[in-house]
Amino acid sequence: MPTQFSDLEAKFKEITTRIVWCTVATVDTAGRPRARILHPVWDGSTGWIATGRQSHKAKHIANTPYVSLTY
Repeated sequence: MPTQFSDLEAKFKEITTRIVWCTVATVDTAGRPRARILHPVWDGSTGWIATGRQSHKAKHIANTPYVSLTY
């Protein structure tokens, strides 16, 4: 089992450049899950997602700063 990002980095890059879009789940301010399709831009193990400061997504992440990504 991989213990460092470098152990799976090549496979990660292959998947994220081939599939591109992923499902992202956040938790809303009432504790309910919400999923959407996004196109993250990856810089190593850091993913960047553009959003407006007042979007539902930004409010969810401000309240609960964790997301789940599925490719």
